[in-house]
Amino acid sequence: MGLLATSSEARAPVTVDLRQHKHSNPDVVTHVLQAVDKHSGGVPGLAITSETHGYALRYSICPLYWYGNFKVGESDELSLIIDTGSPDLGINPGVYKPSSQSQKLNKTGYFKYEGCGLTGFQYEAYATVSFAGLQATNQTFGNVVKSSAATPATETEYSHHGIAGFMGRFSGDTQLGGVPFFLQLCNQGAVEECRFGLAYGTYGVGKQVLGGLDNSLYEGPLSEATYFNITTEVGIVYDARDGKTQDMKPDLIVFDSGSPSVVGLIDQVKELFDGLGIESVSQTAKGGEEGDRKFLSGFYPCDSPPKVGFTIGGKSIFIEPSAFKLWDNGSNKCTASIAGMDMGTGPSLWLAGQNWFQGKYVDFDQGKGSSGVATLKDKTMALSS
Repeated sequence: MGLLATSSEARAPVTVDLRQHKHSNPDVVTHVLQAVDKHSGGVPGLAITSETHGYALRYSICPLYWYGNFKVGESDELSLIIDTGSPDLGINPGVYKPSSQSQKLNKTGYFKYEGCGLTGFQYEAYATVSFAGLQATNQTFGNVVKSSAATPATETEYSHHGIAGFMGRFSGDTQLGGVPFFLQLCNQGAVEECRFGLAYGTYGVGKQVLGGLDNSLYEGPLSEATYFNITTEVGIVYDARDGKTQDMKPDLIVFDSGSPSVVGLIDQVKELFDGLGIESVSQTAKGGEEGDRKFLSGFYPCDSPPKVGFTIGGKSIFIEPSAFKLWDNGSNKCTASIAGMDMGTGPSLWLAGQNWFQGKYVDFDQGKGSSGVATLKDKTMALSS
């Protein structure tokens, strides 16, 4: 199947409003578990201990995600997480209402990620899926079956109504064996160009652009990197406390709107925190399939957020100061929205999560196989909504 849709006449990209929903009292360890296990396939435990005292661990299953309104079958107004780090559609138990054209496939499976705490069994189904007035027919998705947790670490529902994965350039990229939703829109000619963009404001208001590029939302040209050269074209940059700009090169960086925070290899995050003068707190999550897992959180003066970002196409693009704070602990001590995890012997994976997306236009050109980033003209998105 081709990646570019054909049409007899050009169509403008479709733009839809998105909203960020925040849950109170986030727990940085739970954030990291959800974000990283989405990519590693593990099922984490939620029994958390801290090796440094003085900071309360604050718990919330799915804070800081962005949602769009979808229709699946006859189920309307479904609030689904917009996730560029996974390829599948998943709908919570009891939500899906089939249409007369829907087909139940009667196949059971297991979502191998923890993007929003879900690892429950599900069956595949075909249905028409609509988003922003665009329809993908015969779209495969996972209709989650209500069940008890297999382990204390297992979650069986997403936040809100489910998740919409926008990752995947090829039919075989999904865990369900079908075509990813956005690629289905491309293949069926629903969009002019196989390309979408996310514009996340700093106050919970944002937009998603489908089928092209909206250069009215951002300043200057996009800084671009190809998917296949992401490890050589993208790096991490920060202004160290000695006044010097430092950088590091992980093996892999994923632009992941379905991860609430920036997450990196624990040793590299420790190096980053030390260079920034951020206090490190080591924590342990117990009871998962892969045993105990070490995590690293950071604490800094709320009135002095550090400067950390990613270099893309030779340009450094930083986390907005308002997005660097995960939680205000009082007494001018804030929890950083960057965390480290012990990933074993695998590659040094970093996730550029939704906190980094804020204040930026992030373009995903599926046809060309590239990502691009630019600063929003209005970082709050208030004037664009």
